[in-house]
Amino acid sequence: MARFYEQNIEVILEPGGFEKHIKELRFQNNIESVFVLSTPAAREHGIKEILEKAGYDPVIMWGEHYGDLTEPTNEQILEAYKDFVISDCDTVLAIGGGSIVDLGKGVVFNSLADIRPKFIAVPTTYSGAEITKGLMIVRGEGNKKPVYDENCRPDILIIDSLLADTLPTTTSLIIAIDALTHCLEGAASSIPHPIAEGAGIHGINMALKHLPTREITPEFREDFATIGFLGSKAMDCALGHIHNISFSIGKQTGLKHGEINALFAPAVIEASLRKRNDAYQFVDVDKLLSVFEFYIKEWDLYEKYLPKHKDIFMETAIAQANYNSHPVDLDADDFKWIFETTLDRARKHVQSK
Repeated sequence: MARFYEQNIEVILEPGGFEKHIKELRFQNNIESVFVLSTPAAREHGIKEILEKAGYDPVIMWGEHYGDLTEPTNEQILEAYKDFVISDCDTVLAIGGGSIVDLGKGVVFNSLADIRPKFIAVPTTYSGAEITKGLMIVRGEGNKKPVYDENCRPDILIIDSLLADTLPTTTSLIIAIDALTHCLEGAASSIPHPIAEGAGIHGINMALKHLPTREITPEFREDFATIGFLGSKAMDCALGHIHNISFSIGKQTGLKHGEINALFAPAVIEASLRKRNDAYQFVDVDKLLSVFEFYIKEWDLYEKYLPKHKDIFMETAIAQANYNSHPVDLDADDFKWIFETTLDRARKHVQSK
């Protein structure tokens, strides 16, 4: 078991930690009632019963009508916030993936003008969204805007790898690739932050002990619970152009966030190395590239992406390329090379089959 404080957040990093510690946390933090934002899988895990047994009263479960929430919209956040106010609960508990955690952050952010509730985050994936001060809000088609506020960080973070058991194998692996990419871009960042850089490097080394693989073991889930946390710490250095591309084009491709990261990571890494050959000196680049290339083929990403590609994708990525944290400056010609290289590899792969 690991239990420590990070940026004034109490972190419990332990398999089975949610059920084991949720009762004492109620007494420790003078909590009475809880407004729960959760995925269907978490509800099926008996979360409400566990909380009621621990003495939380009332336990308000919210969001069942949404099913598996993707990225929260502004309307969903405002709806959840209004229902939270009506509930008169003193605590928000978000249990699920990055979108659910972002929804919890949105409720807390909207509460700041009144009384900030306690906020407990229980990530069930390795997204790394949990301890960052930011959340991403969908404000319209192709319009995603970040919000940053220190008060959006949770007071308590419970990272319980057993809760990830409900994830399908492919989903777990896609999220694992995203966690690896968070670590990579944080470690490579040009923003000086030795603690975040060290967290990123440690997360990469842990991840490369498991990847590539087709199987999910308990050890995988436990390690990637830690890697996701390390990735969220690495993001204190911000992200780079792998995420710039995935954020810019993700909605239009139909691919999951981690899939787009895997698809474009090789060309982004190679474009960066063309400008500075020591940009990723902290990692075995060949091993790293082999992981991304394995999953590009494993998940048929070339075949999935080619029919969706539009020239506007490259233009959008260039227009949003304000990531000054990337290890080298990439200009419009570099982005053209990244997209053309990825497309050329995709066409050759498809033709060879």
